[in-house]
Amino acid sequence: MSGLLTHSRWIAYIFKAYAISGERSVYGSAMSFFWGVTVNFVEAHIANDSVNVMCIIQGLEARQTSIEEYGIIYSENPDFSQASTYNIPQPRSFDGPFSCPLPNLKFNITYYVKPYLKIQGAEYYGVSASFRVGGGWQQVSPLPSPLSRACIVYTGQKVWLGSGTPLPIDGGFQNNYDANFWEFQPDAASSWLPFTEFPDPSTKRISTSAFYLFDKLYVGCGYNFTPGFVGSISTFFVYDPSTNTWQFEDDFPQTTRAEAVSFVINGKAYVGTGIRIIDQNNREYFNNFFEFDPNRPPDMRWRPVAPLPATASRRTSATAFTVQGKAYLLGGANGVFEVSDNWVFTPPANDSEQGSWAPLTGFPGKARKYASGFVIGDKAYYGLGETAGDGALKDFWEFNPADNSWRPVTPFQGKPRARAAAVGIGDRGLVAGGDGRRIVNNNFFEPKTYSDCWIYIPDQPQ
Repeated sequence: MSGLLTHSRWIAYIFKAYAISGERSVYGSAMSFFWGVTVNFVEAHIANDSVNVMCIIQGLEARQTSIEEYGIIYSENPDFSQASTYNIPQPRSFDGPFSCPLPNLKFNITYYVKPYLKIQGAEYYGVSASFRVGGGWQQVSPLPSPLSRACIVYTGQKVWLGSGTPLPIDGGFQNNYDANFWEFQPDAASSWLPFTEFPDPSTKRISTSAFYLFDKLYVGCGYNFTPGFVGSISTFFVYDPSTNTWQFEDDFPQTTRAEAVSFVINGKAYVGTGIRIIDQNNREYFNNFFEFDPNRPPDMRWRPVAPLPATASRRTSATAFTVQGKAYLLGGANGVFEVSDNWVFTPPANDSEQGSWAPLTGFPGKARKYASGFVIGDKAYYGLGETAGDGALKDFWEFNPADNSWRPVTPFQGKPRARAAAVGIGDRGLVAGGDGRRIVNNNFFEPKTYSDCWIYIPDQPQ
């Protein structure tokens, strides 16, 4: 090493690493340090796409000296090409940590970081380190107005959402309904655009069951508004985008219901669980399921399949999703309180079978109702919702059916909420709208319906 700069309080050194192979010598980049004054990376606190880089300066007090500026440089490249700088342009003469907040970083990228000091106009660097920003949430175009209890499907190119309410329907608030269906193209950075309205004003509804099957949208059941009372209904309608028309499809079998789950496996749809409002004081909860096949004759399109076992809780406001040919049913409520048993459904192989349900164990989060779920590839994501004791939630979990394992992922970045619409959109997930409310002594108050929309980008292996 050779002394570059001598001062009464310190000495700066320049050094290069090198290697010798035969007659060839290879040198690394020149680096420098001040004897007795150091700056080091400590850790990186990662929250979604923002990172707070913590570093520490030592030796200033012992040397009774000061620096002119300090900070970090960071880059996606280990050689720090195309680097950016976060600088703190102020004198400092004391030891201790400092932080550098870095917002709006890219997901699933490894960043390289190096702290530095500036003394007498020259910059001196500490040892480089790295951190990785994994998956997270990205806000996209909001809905044109707040909306809760809406249904949602993904066509493979577009998201369709509709038949919701801009206001909560309980807690003494005025009933309201939005008949519009909205279209969103997630790969085009587009806004939500209206493309149709639900066709039957006499049975306008929320908390419906919906599915996309053979290029058509099916919407049925749900809560129906009548003066002074909210009841459940059984009618199903189908929307054909090739003609931009709706038509009545059929009645759901046996009885009316709302807040039922729906899912599609192998070209057939399944609808089950839910609630029937008998009158203002009586409710009925369900554990049965029905299969819908549009290729059957009109009067035979619905048929019963295996209900949840007798040991399972009857429920409403549950969440269902399908991964690799099986359906998973989580959460929900029977009355005020949440149910904690979860189930997996193996569909029937043919029309003479009913399929089967088996218990799904191991979910480590809180049992909840009105949660949201979507599927990306061979994994499912489940979160939000509410509990009778805690109100609205914002945690999210990743489920891997290959080994029945769960792990927490980046929490939802909007406000805690329930009754949000959610759907997988290829290699990402979308959450739209919903409502949040605080709960005290099992009573709702301070309700708020949301219009913000978020895309989830999952962790990618390095």
